[in-house]
Amino acid sequence: MDDFLKKAFLVGLGAISLTRERTEKFVKEMEAKGEVTSSELKELVNEMMEKGEEGQKALTEFIKKEMERVKQSMGMATREEVTMLEKRLKDLEARLDNSRTVEET
Repeated sequence: MDDFLKKAFLVGLGAISLTRERTEKFVKEMEAKGEVTSSELKELVNEMMEKGEEGQKALTEFIKKEMERVKQSMGMATREEVTMLEKRLKDLEARLDNSRTVEET
């Protein structure tokens, strides 16, 4: 399951990278044709970088939400729940060890 989610995340990042490459190509073509000035080009690139970062954050948030939804639908325990159960198990083991020690004396 984790492998699937990692692959989905990487596909999303790949799509963002591909979009960035296309955007850079488009911007360079516009500059070559004289359709934008260098100051406009810098502004356009900065704006596109911001949009890319926003898209990446949105994709990351979407994947996190989907992972949680899948975990819940499969009835998987959260890390917090597992940690709590581990602590309870250790406490029970300690109590069992203590009761055995009392019985032996």
